[in-house]
Amino acid sequence: MSENKKYYWLKLKETFFQDEDIKLILSQKDGSRYVIFWMKLLLKSVGKDVPGLLRYKETMPYTPDMLASITDTNASVVQAALNLFIKLGMLEIKEDGTIWIEEANKLVGSESKSADRVRKFRKNKQLKALQCNDDVTNETHNVTSDVTNETHNVTQRLEYRVKSKELDKEKEIYKEKVKPKTNDPPKKCYSEFHNVFLTEVEYQKLKNKYGEDETGNLVDRLGEYIASKGKKYHSHYATILSWERREKHGGNQSNHFNCTGGIKPPKGKYADIKTY
Repeated sequence: MSENKKYYWLKLKETFFQDEDIKLILSQKDGSRYVIFWMKLLLKSVGKDVPGLLRYKETMPYTPDMLASITDTNASVVQAALNLFIKLGMLEIKEDGTIWIEEANKLVGSESKSADRVRKFRKNKQLKALQCNDDVTNETHNVTSDVTNETHNVTQRLEYRVKSKELDKEKEIYKEKVKPKTNDPPKKCYSEFHNVFLTEVEYQKLKNKYGEDETGNLVDRLGEYIASKGKKYHSHYATILSWERREKHGGNQSNHFNCTGGIKPPKGKYADIKTY
């Protein structure tokens, strides 16, 4: 009689939680509890003569309260889950109260005790055969392993030397790239907002061209405009020259100087002066 005993198991796919029905269930308020209850129903169907057919006894079907008791699940959760499972077509409750889960047929696997014993015997036999093969090949492996290891070590040393030289070259190239440019003269902050940057040579050129008072006025106006508008320029020196040149040619100070002394950016053919 023991030879006729069968073992059953539940087979869940790796994509179980990617199933649309399961995703929809999990989106509910008690979705996680519904899924656990569903898995308990599947497990309950394992070992039945007809997998997927759930009934307490021939004369008595399962009720929601009975299912709540044997699965340790809240009764309200059981009732709500059953209603949802029925709507999704995951189970069916027959007229006599029998619960039928079609999917259980696809998920339940079984094996008799004798088949299990034969399977284990064959597995042990294969392991012994593999062990014998290992014993035969061990000697050959030991003979060649020393030569192989030495060859591998020599190759690694050569590769390490080559990579070290390449790394040194890359470091030198990187140092050249990040090396600060010492030829660029330092710039100082000007204007009351400390946001106009000019080299001493640039500031002196402006003084020579416009005079000290007018240079200070131009610098302060540029600083005020940058502070109020948040503008940025590639070269403050070039900006002052370009705007002052346009002032002379245009003859209308309001084009780029407002009534409060703020500088407005040029328009028309001088609009190509880049700001960012």
